[in-house]
Amino acid sequence: MTDRTEETHSPQPETGDWSKTFAKTIGTLGVILDPDSLGAGALADLRRMDPMAPVLPPVFWRTLLEHVHDDLRTVRDDGGQRPSEPRERAWAIILAGMARMAPGPHARDVRAGAVLADPGATATYSEPRFIRLLRAEDDRLAHEVGIVCRWLAVQGRAADWVQFGRFVFERYLNPDGGMAVRLAQSLARDYFGAATKKSEDQPPTEDIAA
Repeated sequence: MTDRTEETHSPQPETGDWSKTFAKTIGTLGVILDPDSLGAGALADLRRMDPMAPVLPPVFWRTLLEHVHDDLRTVRDDGGQRPSEPRERAWAIILAGMARMAPGPHARDVRAGAVLADPGATATYSEPRFIRLLRAEDDRLAHEVGIVCRWLAVQGRAADWVQFGRFVFERYLNPDGGMAVRLAQSLARDYFGAATKKSEDQPPTEDIAA
C-alpha cells in the first residue's frame, strides 16, 4: 500500500479554511469545464487524458495552475511551499472525471452515492462495482472513477463533486486516513439508502459492463 501521509493536507491560515477553498475550486471547475469556456479541443483532451500517464497533457497543467488553488496542489515543509506530485495526480483524476461529465458535471447537494443507485437510471451501477470504487487505490482508483464518470455521463446526471472529489483526493493520498474512511462511509450510506428504496420500488435494470 502506498504511504502518502506526508502529503496529506493541513489548513493554511493565511488563505482561509481548506475545505471552503476546495469547495470554491470545485465550483469554478464545474463552470469552466465547458466547450464555451475551456474550448472544445481542450475539453476533449481532458476527457481523453489518462491521469496515471507518465506525462500529462498541457491542458491539464494549464487548468491546474490557473484554477486550482496553491494550497490544494502543494505542500509545505521547512523549505516553504513546494509542488506535490501525489496531489497533482489526485487532481488529474478529478479533472479527467469532471471533463467526461461536462458540461455541467457539478451539482451541489446531489449526493454521488445516491445518484449511482438512482431508481430512474437506465442501467445499474452494481453493488460489487461500487465496493470496488470504495476500496480502490492508485491507478485502480483512477480506473474506477473513470467508470463512474462515464456512467453518469451516459445517464445525463451531475453529482456533488465537492463530496465526490474530496473522496477521490483523500483516497488517493491516504486511503487509510480518517477523512478517506469517513467519506467512503458517507458514499456508502447514500448508495445503500437509495438502493434499498430502489429494490422496494421496481425490478433491477441491466448492469453496466465491468
